[in-house]
Amino acid sequence: MAPFKFGNFEFTNLKFADERYSDKAIRIMELLDGHPAIKQFIGDRPCRTTLHLRTTETPADVRDLGKDGVEVNLASYFFEKYDVGQIMGMLAHEIALHPLASRDPEIRHEESFFQGVPLAIPGLENKNSRTMNTEGAGDPEHIMAAFPSGTRHKLYRETVLTAADQLARDAALGVKGAKPADVTSLIDAYLMDVASIAVTNDNRINAAREPGNTAKAYNAYKEQLLENMPAGSPVRAFLPPDKGALGVLRDFARFAVNISTRNQGDSIQQPARVADPETPIPHFKDRNGVEFPLEPAPPRHDVRLPSATFAASAAGSISSTPRNLDAYQKIEDAPKRQRQIVAIPPLQQIARAASAWDSGHVKQESYVQPVTHAIYAPPRSPRAR
Repeated sequence: MAPFKFGNFEFTNLKFADERYSDKAIRIMELLDGHPAIKQFIGDRPCRTTLHLRTTETPADVRDLGKDGVEVNLASYFFEKYDVGQIMGMLAHEIALHPLASRDPEIRHEESFFQGVPLAIPGLENKNSRTMNTEGAGDPEHIMAAFPSGTRHKLYRETVLTAADQLARDAALGVKGAKPADVTSLIDAYLMDVASIAVTNDNRINAAREPGNTAKAYNAYKEQLLENMPAGSPVRAFLPPDKGALGVLRDFARFAVNISTRNQGDSIQQPARVADPETPIPHFKDRNGVEFPLEPAPPRHDVRLPSATFAASAAGSISSTPRNLDAYQKIEDAPKRQRQIVAIPPLQQIARAASAWDSGHVKQESYVQPVTHAIYAPPRSPRAR
C-alpha cells in the first residue's frame, strides 16, 4: 500500500483517492508539521499514522520507536466522523501527553512523588471523597495529565493551546480547509478528555454515569484554561460554552452512534488483489466448444434440491446418487482441493454437455477433501435455451 506523506508525517494506509479523506489528512499533517513542539519532538524521524477498523478498543494509541520514529494507531471511524479539531485533540493527547512528555526525566522524577497520593478534582473540591489517584487508574500518565499542578498537564495544555492558535489564525487568513469550528471542537475535546479522566480515575466510560460531575469538572478546567491563555489570543472568541449534564450525555451518545453505525473502515486503503498464478480458474466448455470460467460460489456443507438431497460427510463418501442427472455435474478439471459434486438445478443443457456423464447413471465415487471448500458453479451458456 502507498503511504500519504507531508514532510515527516504520513498516513500509511489512507484511501487518498477519496478527496474527503485526502483533504482532511493533508490539513492534519500541515498542522502537525507547523506545530513547534510536535515538530521539534519528531525531528527528522517519521511520524506514521495507521488507520484501523475498531469498535470497543481505544480510539487511538501511540508508540515511540526511538530513531525509527513514532507510530500512531487511529480508529478509522474517528478519522472519518470527527472534524479536524477533534482529531488534532486526539493527536495532541497521543503525542504530547505520552512520548513527548515522558522523554523528560524531570517529569518522571516529579511524578514519582505523587504515586498513590489522592489528588483533588477541579470542580469537585467540596466533595471530600472525590479524588483521583495513580493507583487503580487506567493509566497513571493520564492522571498526571489531568492534575493541574503537574508538568505533564501543563505541557499537554500548552500543546493544545498552540494548536488552537494555529487553527484560529488559519481560519482568519482563509487557509483552505480551516474552519473556526475546528478551534471550538479542539478545546472541547481537550476539556472532555481531562474532565472524564479526573472524575472516573481514567475509567472514562463511567463518565456517562456521572454526567453532572463530569460537567462540573469540564467547566472548572475551562476556567483554568482561560487563566493561562494570553489576553489577545484569537482562541478566546471560539471557546465552547459551559457544558451541562445533558451536553456530556450527548457527547457519549454521539460516540456510541459513531462506533455502531457505518463503521466499516471506508477510509482505509485496501491492498490490491493479485491472482494466484498457481491456481488457475477452471473453465467449462459447452457443446459448441465455447469456454466459460467457473464462478466461485460461497462454501456449503450440503446442497439441497427439490428432488433429492446430497450431504457430504467429513470423508466425502458418496453412498448414493440421485438419478436426476440434469441436476448434477462433475467438475473434473477443477483444482483438487476444489473438486466437488456440484448441484446447479435445473441446468439441463449444461449438464448434457458435460463429458463426465455415463449415459443414465453416475458411478459411485469417493472424495476426501473437506466439504467446506469452495464450490464452482458454471454460468448458463448464452446459447442454451
